[in-house]
Amino acid sequence: MRFLQSIETQIRSHAEKPWCFIHGKHHSYADLSVFIGAHQSEISQSAKPIGVVIRNDFETYAALITCWISGKAYVPLNPEYPKERLKDIIEASNIQQIFDSKGTGLIAFPELLLVKKHPTPNSDWKLFTPQSSDWAYILFTSGTTGKPKGVPIGFGNLEAFFDGFFALGYDLNSQDRFLNMFELSFDLSVMSFGVPSILGASFYVPQQNLVKPLALYDALESNDITFALMVPSVVEMLAPYADELDLPHLKVSQFCGEALKLSQLKVWKQACPQTQIDNVYGPTEATIYCTRYTVPKDLDECLHKNGIVCIGTAMKHVSLWMDPNFELCLGGLQTTEGYLQATADQKSKFFEMNQTWFYKSGDIASYSEGYFYCHGRSDDQIKIQGYRVELSEIEFAGNKAFPDVLNKCLALQTEMGWELHLVFDTDQTLPPIQQINAFLPDYMHIKQVHASHPFPLNDNGKIDKKQLTMNVLGAST
Repeated sequence: MRFLQSIETQIRSHAEKPWCFIHGKHHSYADLSVFIGAHQSEISQSAKPIGVVIRNDFETYAALITCWISGKAYVPLNPEYPKERLKDIIEASNIQQIFDSKGTGLIAFPELLLVKKHPTPNSDWKLFTPQSSDWAYILFTSGTTGKPKGVPIGFGNLEAFFDGFFALGYDLNSQDRFLNMFELSFDLSVMSFGVPSILGASFYVPQQNLVKPLALYDALESNDITFALMVPSVVEMLAPYADELDLPHLKVSQFCGEALKLSQLKVWKQACPQTQIDNVYGPTEATIYCTRYTVPKDLDECLHKNGIVCIGTAMKHVSLWMDPNFELCLGGLQTTEGYLQATADQKSKFFEMNQTWFYKSGDIASYSEGYFYCHGRSDDQIKIQGYRVELSEIEFAGNKAFPDVLNKCLALQTEMGWELHLVFDTDQTLPPIQQINAFLPDYMHIKQVHASHPFPLNDNGKIDKKQLTMNVLGAST
């Protein structure tokens, strides 16, 4: 793997150069080398992935690189997730070792904890070169079955992404400073710490103890960030400070994870007139992102449909195809082979055509004059803060809290983004919101619970979601 060889070279040749900046402190490539040397011998040589409890510290990021250098996949485990969800992830991934920088053992299966509280300083380590089909990481997204859905990304997929990234032609070197605003269970984080590690550059993580918009504002401005990958909703968070933003060093702003609106683009362009703005697109299954559209300097020339910015063209190792229903299918070396323990329905999301492996994205698209555009979903999936949310998973949590009672999750669009409401077909006392949210990660928490009995039906005998939404909104006013 060329990207692993590049990371090894940078670690060994940039010893005193800053690798990351977290909680107001720099950690060098030499610190990373010592960490790898101290922990590599602890890692089992079996083919099983390593669980990494994700924390906002140097040790956690270093553990991810150690896994890669050792030819192993990592599985991010968010300690804030419900214990049942963590157990599902650990069991589905067949994890046999878990790294936790705090060594608290508070996470599910503490007997798997891999901790060296006082590691011996050691820079003696070696690079294990994995096969292309070996997994580099496994991320879990919202699933329609009520359990998180495992997406294994191979080292070959990751190699194709990094090669495709550098083929985009950015002027980058070891002096660049990258922003990582993403939690490590979100695949956009892989670009944000992976690319600078390949370059021998540095990445910066906003302080979590600050109010989020202010933390991001501070990270961008005070650290002279030159490359930032962000979700578009960040622009709205920073809009009140747009007149104060002074980011002369920011060379590239990439936006991904949500639809980029023309209105957001105008705000950011005004705040950062000199920066190159790229809209990038792609689901986890196609490895981080797989298309790119560079916004022209003159926004009047920006390609968009109904105010949603174009997603552009395919990256180097990606093939794009629209089926007869206009669903965008993503193929090529970046596309994963399939889900862990896939159901028949999940297996049907992947297919082979012209000797190329494709994934059905569920995104409705159009194609015009060489460029692709996205127009929403073909299913009940939405994105909140860049995370994919299957409404059926929230309904599954509702079933756990209130068994044998039909419920429907409604996603309501507000000025602040999506709000999730759960409606029960009952005239009984409703369960408290906290009881339902206890089964869900924070970004999937519902805003309100409602009762509507009986559920309205359309002419086909199906639940009339439009009428149900009107009933809920009417009862709330």
